[in-house]
Amino acid sequence: MTRRIQGHKSQVHCLNESSSLTRNYRILLPILISLISFLAYLNTLHHQFVFDDFRVIVNNPFIKDWKYFPSLFHSDYFRISGELSYRPLVTLSYFIDYSLWGLNASGFHLTNLLIHTGNVFLVFFLVLRIIHSLKLGAVTGLFFSTHPILTETINSVGFREDLFCATFFLLSLFFYVKLHASEYKKTFYALSLLTYAFALLSKEMAISLPLIVFAADLLFLQSNLPLKTRILRYYPGFILIGIGYILLRLVFLKSTIEHVAYPGNSMIINVLTMAKVIASYIKQCFFPAILNPDYHVLFETTAIKPTFLLSAGLLICSIVITLRLYKKEKGITFSLLWGVITLIPVMNIIAIGNIMAERYLYLPSLGFCLLLGMLILKLHTFAQARRSVTLICLIVVLVPYLIHTIRHNRIWFDVSTLWSYAVHHTSCSFNAHNNMGKEYFQQGLIDKAIEEYTIALSKASEVQYRYPTAHYNLGLAYDKKGMYDASIQEYKNALKIDPKNGDTHNNLAITLFKNRQADAAIEEFNKAIALDPNNATYHYNLAKIYYETNMPDKARVEHELANRLKLNLDAGIR
Repeated sequence: MTRRIQGHKSQVHCLNESSSLTRNYRILLPILISLISFLAYLNTLHHQFVFDDFRVIVNNPFIKDWKYFPSLFHSDYFRISGELSYRPLVTLSYFIDYSLWGLNASGFHLTNLLIHTGNVFLVFFLVLRIIHSLKLGAVTGLFFSTHPILTETINSVGFREDLFCATFFLLSLFFYVKLHASEYKKTFYALSLLTYAFALLSKEMAISLPLIVFAADLLFLQSNLPLKTRILRYYPGFILIGIGYILLRLVFLKSTIEHVAYPGNSMIINVLTMAKVIASYIKQCFFPAILNPDYHVLFETTAIKPTFLLSAGLLICSIVITLRLYKKEKGITFSLLWGVITLIPVMNIIAIGNIMAERYLYLPSLGFCLLLGMLILKLHTFAQARRSVTLICLIVVLVPYLIHTIRHNRIWFDVSTLWSYAVHHTSCSFNAHNNMGKEYFQQGLIDKAIEEYTIALSKASEVQYRYPTAHYNLGLAYDKKGMYDASIQEYKNALKIDPKNGDTHNNLAITLFKNRQADAAIEEFNKAIALDPNNATYHYNLAKIYYETNMPDKARVEHELANRLKLNLDAGIR
């Protein structure tokens, strides 16, 4: 144990700055870095809602009325909010934002920006507290404040959970590190556990925190207590909170989300595919030239393809480097472990909806920023002109990152700009083409919409995904062009995949009636009503059909029922 601590002191000594630095720098530097971060994303305050913002905020009645607040702590949370995961703290922030700003997107974006700016502040002090290097804290904070890979998380309000999770994750680790040097150990331990619980209630990926705590304990933290004693004394609290959260999610507040399958319904294909995804993440951290809001990831079905071999080689090299540097370069080892550990929850070990997304890198990217900062600051080992070489390299990396971040923010200005950018890159997914098709449809460019929907279906088939939404949208587009037979077929294709979608039955019924198939239309309306008896629109539409087909008694019944349902809905909204 004594030798390990001495080795640690030796490394810290290499990183420590001159004792002439005053405490003022420890305040001025993070403020300056946070200001740079704020300015880098200042243009986001003029942006509109995009991507998941419409599902989570614009079209979500849950956050618009405080009467739903008790549901944050009830299983009704999923049914009313439409959320697929339990993230009550994030949803609460939407309640507050809506109370303050209504549907003014600038207010929501301001909250995102302030949270990220606060995270930059935390990164500086966390690095300073763990590795005791003012320069490294500053450089790491600069990279974290400007790296382009973070733009998705900050620009899309609907992805705020990654910002919140990082905030409480960093706070929890900070409090844990702080307790070893404080006489108020119980207070800081309690704060660490509390913020860990908050991190989990923001996003599930915070479950990896105990492993980060162990890595920090093993590599850096000095204490009068042996490592084994610290593990027995402090780790059970983290483990119990983690278990409590898992029980909360899987037993007490279980979502009704449908089962998500592995790629190709195969664990082997999943492992091969995720190796490629992780390699892509590494590449994006170093060279974030082309970013995409929604990636198209083709499944890897064999281990002898060049793409998998290259990805596996990159991962193996990373592991070997980590093991070889464990004793000599503990800071680099910690940065690599940070990236790997915080990525574990999104490595599709438990199947998730999106197997690749830039927002998944918000927290893991801190490991890369720390690694890059250490490499730049260590350049003096290889060059005599220490300060000039280090400064030049810092500028060469930082300035392009900053410029690219500011430019990339612009593509998130509105929905049309975002999806127009996405579909011009082959890496975009079927969702991007479907969303671009919706934009064309709203602009009246029906032929272009049909083209995008067709591409969306083609890309979906490449990853064995049956895509009812694109079939539904194609049905709308063909109906708009008067191509009723094609429209009917697309609606039927959608219903083969999702037979319990009332809107699809409703729209199919309308098109069937236009195509002079009244009896079939009535049948479809009744199917829609059976799925959602309280939908006033379905009853109105059925009443119109009855009027048109000379069945006034039935029409009157449906019309009166629709009126009652609408009155009840209006009363509920008030």
